[in-house]
Amino acid sequence: MVAKKSIKSIANTLKFSAITGADQQWFSEVWFPKAEEAGLKYMALITPEKAVARSILKRLDSELKGSYATKNFDSMEGAVDWLAKRN
Repeated sequence: MVAKKSIKSIANTLKFSAITGADQQWFSEVWFPKAEEAGLKYMALITPEKAVARSILKRLDSELKGSYATKNFDSMEGAVDWLAKRN
């Protein structure tokens, strides 16, 4: 994100299963703050197939309140289309 000065991101979590506590902590304490600092404005998330991963990501999403917009999608096509319409 820094090198390309990107303000958009897609997280393809379709095949995620359980996410360890350490990974959840890393996402919330390291990845998201650094992405926001780098200029993240829009993040599209491909919804996981597994209920346990959906639950974890939903909780993470509710805990993380950044200055970027997030939206969940069932397909990569929907995510790409949404991001393409963002400035």
